[in-house]
Amino acid sequence: MKNALLWFRKDLRLHDNPALLAASRATKLLPVYVLPERELQPHAGLIQALGDDAPAKMGSGRRYFLQTALEDLHKSLKEKKSALACLHGEVPDLILGLCKAYEITDVYTTELPGTEEIQDLDYTEQLLEEAGIKLHVYESHTLYHPDNLSFPPERMPDVFTPFRKHVEKYAHTHDEIPCPHLIPTWPEHKGESRFSPETLYNEHIQLPGASQKTDRRSANPTDGGETAALNHLKTYIWEKQLVKTYKETRNGLVGMDFSSKLSGWLALGSLSPRTVYRHISWFEKQVVANDSTYWLYFELLWRDFFQFLMMKYEGKLFTLDGISGDAVLFDSAPKSDGKTFGFRHDRVAFRKWIDGRTESDFVNANMIELKETGFMSNRGRQNVASYLAKTMGVDWRWGAAWFESNLLDYDVASNWGNWAYVSGVGTDPRDRVFNVERQADMYDKSGEYRSLWLGKKQY
Repeated sequence: MKNALLWFRKDLRLHDNPALLAASRATKLLPVYVLPERELQPHAGLIQALGDDAPAKMGSGRRYFLQTALEDLHKSLKEKKSALACLHGEVPDLILGLCKAYEITDVYTTELPGTEEIQDLDYTEQLLEEAGIKLHVYESHTLYHPDNLSFPPERMPDVFTPFRKHVEKYAHTHDEIPCPHLIPTWPEHKGESRFSPETLYNEHIQLPGASQKTDRRSANPTDGGETAALNHLKTYIWEKQLVKTYKETRNGLVGMDFSSKLSGWLALGSLSPRTVYRHISWFEKQVVANDSTYWLYFELLWRDFFQFLMMKYEGKLFTLDGISGDAVLFDSAPKSDGKTFGFRHDRVAFRKWIDGRTESDFVNANMIELKETGFMSNRGRQNVASYLAKTMGVDWRWGAAWFESNLLDYDVASNWGNWAYVSGVGTDPRDRVFNVERQADMYDKSGEYRSLWLGKKQY
């Protein structure tokens, strides 16, 4: 008889979940999600910038999006005669405590990039090993399994184009993992009362401080979860067939349909990238294959690139000079001698940026949309990041941390990798600076987007 614990992380789904499939072969199974206590505390990276005004690492909007994803997973498990135990606190200690309380012999989970995520897994593994409990770790966060690449992550190309060409030529994707037909019921509780079924089980999942971001102007889904993700994927690709024109519309700024809006569900693992890829492939075979259908796959490759890049460099992507190794911190305005590259800690400038009070209306509109909705378009993200880091010369990590707190679709590798890329300390060989006024003229020529969020003059 084997009692197993399934530790859900950013794989909040039943479809294409190898950890779930393996765990479901146990005699009894306890599905668990633990929200790390650090996510509820002020973001250490923003205390220096904002003092007592520093928001939590996971802002209220992100918490609500996660809450709806957990609630949907809880509902799906209940339909299979199981349930999700949801806790918040110190992850390794809670996992070990649950294992002791339910006489768990095996723990199943998913591996993730990110220094904190790796530390959680490593420390949990250490505690479990000391307790004689087996840990089984699976990969399901990327389109391509690391074992299917022709190079180990530590030897991957640092620039996207060589990475893409290599992967497209030599790598292959795994087939999706089927959803288990049956999921075992919870094991019998034999430990601390704080872990009793009566304490763990809730009819509905509630996260502390969760609050929905609602705004009639919003162009982003606010409900997380596998059900909403699969429905949206079906609508986007098959019912509206918007994938046919994705490349032409992807730089839009207003409305729901200009981009796929899949990133939030991918970030939490409510949607598998392999499922997205399968639907794209089916569409290409049954309807049409063109530059746009390829480009949505291309975006999945970018996502994989940043996941593997973080596996390669780990904590370096959180340092001032990223992986470039040549940025410095200035006491005042960055030097203009063309020889010294760096950033400064300008709290006044940073507050203007987060509040949408810069000299650029285009930047301001994007920053207000982010604050009000938890969403910003890809075009907007590149522009506001370049403006903070390159034009204002402010420490790019402050901007990345602000995104981490506010973006509903926050993903550690994509967020920090993209910020480093745009800020000149990542893997962009061109080290470009965005001309935000020219960008506004190209992508918001009529001023519709700026008028929508700034509520003033027509452009």
